[in-house]
Amino acid sequence: MRPRLRALVVGGPMYDGLYETIEPFARREGVEIEVIRAVNHPDLNRRIAEAFGQGAGFDLVSTHSKFAPAQQQWLEPLDGLLDPKELAVFDPRALELARIEGALFGLPRNLDVKLLYYRTDRVQEAPQS
Repeated sequence: MRPRLRALVVGGPMYDGLYETIEPFARREGVEIEVIRAVNHPDLNRRIAEAFGQGAGFDLVSTHSKFAPAQQQWLEPLDGLLDPKELAVFDPRALELARIEGALFGLPRNLDVKLLYYRTDRVQEAPQS
C-alpha cells in the first residue's frame, strides 16, 4: 500500500502552475496525494483552523508567510529536513520571510511583488516614501 498524503492548497491562476508538479512528484516518489483546494486564502485559513481544531489536519499546507505565525501551532519547522543544497535554490531573503523566530516554517512558492502606479496628470513627482 502506497503512503497517502493530504495537501491543502489555495487555488488561483498564480498558484495552479505549481500544482501541476504534484502528480509527477507523487508518481516518482510512490505516494498518493489527495489535493484539497481552497477557493482563496480566507477559505484556506478557515479550513486549517477547522481541521486541526478537530484533531484532523493535513500533511502539507500551502499557506502564505503572513498567515503562518497565526498557524504556527499546527506547523512543524523544516529545519534539518532539507539539505542545504536544496535550500540554495531559493533567494535567501525569501527564505528569511518564511521563518518564524528563526525557524523555517515554509518554502517560498512565489514572490508577490506590490506595485504602485500614480497618475502623472495629477501627481507631478513620484512619492519618495
